[in-house]
Amino acid sequence: MWIKGPLVMTGYWDNLKATSDTFDDDMYMDTGDVVHADADSYVWFAGRQKQIIVHDGSNISPLEVEDVLMGHEAVDAAAVVGVPDIVHGENVHAFCTLKDGKDVSEAELIKHAQQQIGYKAPEKITFLDAMPLNPTGKMDRAALKNIGTEDTTTLPPMVQKMARKWMRNVLMRRASAEARRRSSMVEMDQISPELLQLLEADAEMDE
Repeated sequence: MWIKGPLVMTGYWDNLKATSDTFDDDMYMDTGDVVHADADSYVWFAGRQKQIIVHDGSNISPLEVEDVLMGHEAVDAAAVVGVPDIVHGENVHAFCTLKDGKDVSEAELIKHAQQQIGYKAPEKITFLDAMPLNPTGKMDRAALKNIGTEDTTTLPPMVQKMARKWMRNVLMRRASAEARRRSSMVEMDQISPELLQLLEADAEMDE
């Protein structure tokens, strides 16, 4: 969402780069909020741009996934973050706390989400006794992202090789402009740096 008006700041103090990154040539400010308007012109908040999860080239709003998880009768609070994945770019990792006296398994909750939002459903759900909070009392997403990243492990060499081969074949099948247009597959400039390194290393081994 971009905004402009007399009450909007004109820039960052003594930081020209931050100002140029935030404002366009007409002095509209990028708020970093992701929003959409409905048929009645109401604007709905969908999350922060920096929190968007890019999975296989698709943008997933954590807020949308959280709303679905919170719709389950056993869930008291939910938070969703993206964690690095060598094949998909990022995976959806959810953290939930449960209501007193209620219980639900990870598999049941993932299925609940899949039935409503399909591929946007989390690959993994971690149950917590309480959500971590930052000094302002808001949910500490950075802490959750660190927990989620710590849960990921380096793939074994054989699995890495299989992932390289698979991704190279996928990219070759989508080489034409028409195939790219029809496909939701990730474009070359959106592939994670880790995967690009593996692709380059694989190409060198083939030479």
